[in-house]
Amino acid sequence: MMRLILVRHAEKTNPAKGKPHLTKKGHIQAKNLGKRLKSFKIDYIYSSDLLRAKETLSYIKKHHKVPVIVTSAFEELDDSVVDTPKAKLGRWKKKMDRAFKALDRIISRHENETVLVLCHGILIKCFIAHLLKLDHRKGKHFHTSFTSIHIAEINGRDVKFCAINDINHLPRNMITEEYMKFD
Repeated sequence: MMRLILVRHAEKTNPAKGKPHLTKKGHIQAKNLGKRLKSFKIDYIYSSDLLRAKETLSYIKKHHKVPVIVTSAFEELDDSVVDTPKAKLGRWKKKMDRAFKALDRIISRHENETVLVLCHGILIKCFIAHLLKLDHRKGKHFHTSFTSIHIAEINGRDVKFCAINDINHLPRNMITEEYMKFD
């Protein structure tokens, strides 16, 4: 049985002000996340190559000396696809398909291991729907808070989620709500 841990990066700065990186609160969230994951057995870590993911990753790596693969396959999916031209929807679908293929490869390569995938909110929503064999648009019903933990146990074609949007490592004043839309 494989254990897949999906984790969202910590709170980020406003993208309108340049390349998003972790806020002060985001660094505290990431530190709490790292401490929470300290007791988890993890064999491999895959991470988005975006700065906010890599900054969050630094707090996890302090507690886990395991192989880390940073990849562009888990780049953020733009949440503004609701009212966009078809060309943009096509690019969004290509990114999503690329991410699904990368996730499926990870699952097939790490059959009896625990793998943590650190990426972005909308992508995690799509991954949950994908793993449950739902249309990706059903993913919008899952919530993904900053530094949320989502755990799936995968045994062949059987998928069981043990946790979705677990943020028990965050004190109440560290929880940041951000609502993402996609269609």
